[in-house]
Amino acid sequence: MSINVLRTRPVTPLDALNQLLSAGFVRGYVDEKVLARAPLSDATEIDNDFRPLGQPGELIPWKKVPTHDADFVGMCATFMKDRTILHAGPIAIQWNDEEGKPCYAVWLFWCGECEVNVYRRDRGWRGCVRFPFPRK
Repeated sequence: MSINVLRTRPVTPLDALNQLLSAGFVRGYVDEKVLARAPLSDATEIDNDFRPLGQPGELIPWKKVPTHDADFVGMCATFMKDRTILHAGPIAIQWNDEEGKPCYAVWLFWCGECEVNVYRRDRGWRGCVRFPFPRK
């Protein structure tokens, strides 16, 4: 599934999170320090496909997850436009902090509610988690 989003700048990761929460998203676990370092792009238009990296039940090592174009604010804008894409499964982005440790944000539909989580992770990802891939 693909979605195209236009957005305005500047917006911080915290602003984007607060917009999602005010639109009815549930705040899962959010590490404020990790959130403050969430990646932003300069793009004003986002056009992504969302694809899993493996099969359900498979564990994908975190080092194999693409970090290209990870954009927390852009992903929040995507879900503000259409949260129903989460009904097909969780969507995540991953980046490395200044110490090289993997960090992530994951948006999911759980028990009838949309949720966002931001934290550090180095255990890998289930194959069913989808990641954004920019459409060419």
